[in-house]
Amino acid sequence: MQATAPSQTGKPKNPQPIEAAALPGALLTARTVSAVLGLSVATIYRLAAAGDLKPVRMGPRCTRWRSGDVQAFMARQS
Repeated sequence: MQATAPSQTGKPKNPQPIEAAALPGALLTARTVSAVLGLSVATIYRLAAAGDLKPVRMGPRCTRWRSGDVQAFMARQS
């Protein structure tokens, strides 16, 4: 029996709900942070590279952001 290939659309099978951003201590995906801030995923990574939005590196290909850091970033931008 062959293993099935990942989705051809590139979308995650179980996307993180945007409501996760309201949970204290939640670790958010780049897509969720993008949706919360209204910025592109590429811009989220640019902000991380610039030190404006601190990521949590969980592995070589797994990056998350703390919901509290995202909320603090939004407060600084207001």
